[in-house]
Amino acid sequence: MNHQAPNIFVTGIPRSGTSYLCTQLHNLKDCVAINEPEEIFNILPDPNNMHGMRAYYDALRSRIAAGEPIANKISNGKLIEDTAVVFAEELYRPSVSTAHFVLATKNTLGYLARLPYLLEAMPDALFIACVRNPLDTLASWKSTFSHLSGATVRDLRLGHVEDPHLDAAARARLREIDREGRLEVRRALFWSHLAMIILAHRDRLFVLRYEDLVADPQGRLQAVYAAMQDAPPFVPETPFVPSSVRSKRLALNEQDHAAILEHCGEVAKQFGYDLAADIGQR
Repeated sequence: MNHQAPNIFVTGIPRSGTSYLCTQLHNLKDCVAINEPEEIFNILPDPNNMHGMRAYYDALRSRIAAGEPIANKISNGKLIEDTAVVFAEELYRPSVSTAHFVLATKNTLGYLARLPYLLEAMPDALFIACVRNPLDTLASWKSTFSHLSGATVRDLRLGHVEDPHLDAAARARLREIDREGRLEVRRALFWSHLAMIILAHRDRLFVLRYEDLVADPQGRLQAVYAAMQDAPPFVPETPFVPSSVRSKRLALNEQDHAAILEHCGEVAKQFGYDLAADIGQR
């Protein structure tokens, strides 16, 4: 019987727990999660080259199985949980006991920009899309990376306003963001744009809410394994420890609230978020 290699793509809206998810995956025996590998940008710009992603996964698997060092977002021997706090990369040798280990790679904006092409090229892989309450996500955007705080969609590596490989609806949304002068509206529109990409492919994705992941990391990871083809046994290296939801909502002002409610409210409902109630509880 032929077994498909258990491959995972981790993507989602930036600041929605994708790096945290990688640390939780790394806590499983025979599971390797690569946080933001640079090599993917040799493949992603050209949708006609998506077969290169399978070759990349195969080559990476071979290197890991052979005990060769690979690059990852590592600090003090541990996978980095928040790349906005610590951003470092080191070479290390993941330990696996079988060639049939789980291999995950993570990228948010790049994978979202090429999502339909990746889904077609690797239909046997599991694609996880992380989302989070936009109030928390956009509060985080305000104080982290400039391309998020300014929603500078013209400057993105992939999925930018001039990207010819996006569909017409996505390009129209990006042009609206690019024309908008108010930062709070730009951010809200950008969140909504990314959420709409996820919703357009929801039937092919494992949508994972940050709030659910931190509250029950073991349960959510077990659900991930259950959704994977030919997953190896679910064996944690150390016990999973639930944590509390991090929030910077105090960074939001009334203009932020109004923009988020107007431009994200209806989309957020499809992920189970009630923004009007959340803002009213402030």
